[in-house]
Amino acid sequence: MFKLLYEEYHSDLLNSNKSSSIYTDFLDNMNDTYKKNTPLGRQVIDFMAGMTDDFFNNQFQSIFVPKKYGYKIENNKK
Repeated sequence: MFKLLYEEYHSDLLNSNKSSSIYTDFLDNMNDTYKKNTPLGRQVIDFMAGMTDDFFNNQFQSIFVPKKYGYKIENNKK
């Protein structure tokens, strides 16, 4: 889970995906000196190091767990 999230956030930084939570929940609150002088990989590590367990799990679920599986189970009981 750590590796997948790290790679996702690093990719978001490389592609300037401003809708990513690494921007909205972390970098938007950091000063320009930090953003300029800190390597991208370190920024991802700093972001992930500050996550609570619940936030980490929610991030993983929202990014990697499908919302729908492409089928619907219907209850036909009347």
